[in-house]
Amino acid sequence: MKEIILRGSARYLYYQYGKTKKSTIDYIMLNLPFRCNYKCFKCCNRFRKFKSGKLSLDKIRNTILRLKKLGAKVLVIAGEGEPTLNKNFKSIVKFVDENGLIPYVFTNGSKINQKLAYFLSKHKASLIINMDSFNPQKYDVYVGRKGSFNVLMQNFGYIRRYYQKNTYELGEYKVVSLAVNLVLNNENSDQIPKIKEFCNEDMVFVVNEPINIGSAKKNWNS
Repeated sequence: MKEIILRGSARYLYYQYGKTKKSTIDYIMLNLPFRCNYKCFKCCNRFRKFKSGKLSLDKIRNTILRLKKLGAKVLVIAGEGEPTLNKNFKSIVKFVDENGLIPYVFTNGSKINQKLAYFLSKHKASLIINMDSFNPQKYDVYVGRKGSFNVLMQNFGYIRRYYQKNTYELGEYKVVSLAVNLVLNNENSDQIPKIKEFCNEDMVFVVNEPINIGSAKKNWNS
């Protein structure tokens, strides 16, 4: 069984380019202005007092093209909240793919319905989807919205259906375009085996530590 790697990840780029080509820059990070439909306990950006700059779509596109000339291969779309809520999200993903870069999207998955799942798979976006529990009640508490787990599971059905065709073999690896991300806390460590099983062989499973700023700092002891 081949090891699975995420398209656009550091390991993927090293295997694909590292031995043959040196570039000035590999990644572009685009932080879209804060907007989110969840109120997560772990959130780093809720309650932070700062003002985000707003880039026009034309400026974003021009910057991407300039950085592509320096060797950039991946545009990371993380947002300061949920990037799929941004009005320019689809335009950016389409532009990135059409210019030969990999859209690399961090999302809570709540808005990736059937139509958006098809669009993202068509434009070869790598998705890193947050899931801090496989327990429906706990998940809903973590994100601060009742019924969210059921919505996520429905969306995963669409995502996995359309993303099957984006899986391929690359030498010793199986390349996938989906990952599930868990931010560890005192109550969800028991969920690791369940989420890992859910990921199966078509999604990379990532576990991260929480960061003690923003809402996470307020909720740190709980």
